[in-house]
Amino acid sequence: MMRYLYSTSITRAAALGLIAALTLPACNTDDTPGDTHYPPPPTASDGTDGSTDATNATFATVTSATETGSGETDSGTDSTTESGTEPTLTSGSSETDDSTGGSFCGDGVVDDGEGCDDGNDDNTDDCTNDCELAACGDGFIQPGEECEHQGMDNNDCTPVCTLPVCGDGFIQQDVEACDDGDDDNTDDCLDSCELPSCGDGFVHEGVEACDDGDDDDTDGCLTSCELASCGDGVVQLGVEGCDDGNDDNNDGCTNACTLASCGDGFVQQGEECDDANQLNSDECTEFCQWATCGDGHVHEGVEECDDANGLDNDFCTTECTLTFCGDGIVHVGVEECDDANAIDTDDCTSSCQLAVCGDGFVQEGVEECDDGNDIDHDECLNACTVAVCGDGVVQLGVEECDDGNNLNNDGCTNACAKAVCGDGLVFEGVEDCDDGNLVDDDGCSSQCVFEDKLAFVTSLMFTGDMGGLDGADASCQQLAEQAGLPGTYFAWLSTFTTSPSARFTHWGGRYVRVDGVKIADNWADLTDGSLDAAIELDEFGNPGPLGSPCLVLEESVWTNTTTAGTKADGGDTCQGWTWDGVGPGHHGLFNRTDHGWTDICNGGSCGWVNPIYCFEQ
Repeated sequence: MMRYLYSTSITRAAALGLIAALTLPACNTDDTPGDTHYPPPPTASDGTDGSTDATNATFATVTSATETGSGETDSGTDSTTESGTEPTLTSGSSETDDSTGGSFCGDGVVDDGEGCDDGNDDNTDDCTNDCELAACGDGFIQPGEECEHQGMDNNDCTPVCTLPVCGDGFIQQDVEACDDGDDDNTDDCLDSCELPSCGDGFVHEGVEACDDGDDDDTDGCLTSCELASCGDGVVQLGVEGCDDGNDDNNDGCTNACTLASCGDGFVQQGEECDDANQLNSDECTEFCQWATCGDGHVHEGVEECDDANGLDNDFCTTECTLTFCGDGIVHVGVEECDDANAIDTDDCTSSCQLAVCGDGFVQEGVEECDDGNDIDHDECLNACTVAVCGDGVVQLGVEECDDGNNLNNDGCTNACAKAVCGDGLVFEGVEDCDDGNLVDDDGCSSQCVFEDKLAFVTSLMFTGDMGGLDGADASCQQLAEQAGLPGTYFAWLSTFTTSPSARFTHWGGRYVRVDGVKIADNWADLTDGSLDAAIELDEFGNPGPLGSPCLVLEESVWTNTTTAGTKADGGDTCQGWTWDGVGPGHHGLFNRTDHGWTDICNGGSCGWVNPIYCFEQ
């Protein structure tokens, strides 16, 4: 069964709806099970909102447990309350029945518990359908309201139900940073609903000293909204020359905000000193640099001079001292040299002049002597060398001559003595020879003329039988005399018992051919293994005869003698030059100058015919 609850506090609209539900059958327009629809409540014939005087109570279908726990209902079944009793109908706020009908919200009568009751269902007038006086925040826009404030958001409607605008005192989230409801721009919120900030053009009282709304730091108000002042680090145009924001007078800007300058008494960057004067003779110049040698200013009591040119060779050195002889610096135009010592024997004298030959000082390692004169015939030459033989200058009283060379074959010997015959030196072009004595017949005469000995190959040819050495010597002598040659002649032949080395005179002079060509300088040269010229001319100066060939060479000569003038090895002497039969002989070749001139081959027959050599003794 259905259970109903009567209440005088139910709204009028709800009451009308319930009445209609109870009086009208249900219909299902779309045949959907369980989906029941009811027509709207009837409209009153007097034009009201549907209420009737005959209706004094409101019935409601209980579908769920009330907040007070009065009971539950089941569709089509009986149910009981938690206490096990049936629900009851209540009349108004009383548990007793009212025979005249109970009151309800919307009946036009303000009952207890209602703030108003205008008997209509219009929530936009001064009385809501809940019979409460209209108020901002009740969810309905009533007269005098522009909107209805809901929740904590002021963006659509303010708490006083006005549309939000800047200056209404309410902060629109995400729209306004602030809203203090006034037009004072010096407090914590601007009239543009923005938080004040430096640079907005308004002086924030108690926070900013100024605010000129620009980003120019060079006027009277900084971009930090502080009044410009010397030391704030910003140059105020027309007022300050500089402003470096510190209290250091020694940088580029003084504490009075004036640009630093040399002479202001403060050592600035780029300055070494600043004594606030224009004197250049003290330790700080007018250019605020420490006085130094080379700055062109004479520092009193410290420098003797200062020519600022970096040259050491003028009157003022690079150490700012006046130059003088002996200071080690050559003063151009005044000194030739300056070695900073008082020694006269080096290359610079103590008078700062270059050492020269003839100055009277012996320059060590350069000069041998220096007598300070220009006489060349004394013991010290004008070249400052000690006079010696060979210097080309005749030292009076010491030398006979001095030709300045080391030749001993001219008119002046290396001992600076005049060349003479017998001095052992051959005066070329004057003497043939000079054996150091004035004895004749020793190869060089007392007149220094050659005493030559002749040698020739015989124009006649002989077999091995020449009558022994005596017969051979006689043949040489005879042929020489026939040719008109002076002297005594021996044959250049050796036997088992003797040889030229044993029986010849070992002549100290020259051996020559009949044409005057030198064969050897002396006996030692003759027997040293080679000749200066071949003995190829006969006693008349004609070429020697061609005899029996030795080694197929026809210039063969009988010798059996070595180059030393001794007997050759073997027995090839044709029995002591007395045999012309079968037997070997020993030969030389008269066209040779090496050892072959006397010792070239042996063998053959003593019957061969060949010439012999003849030497003057």
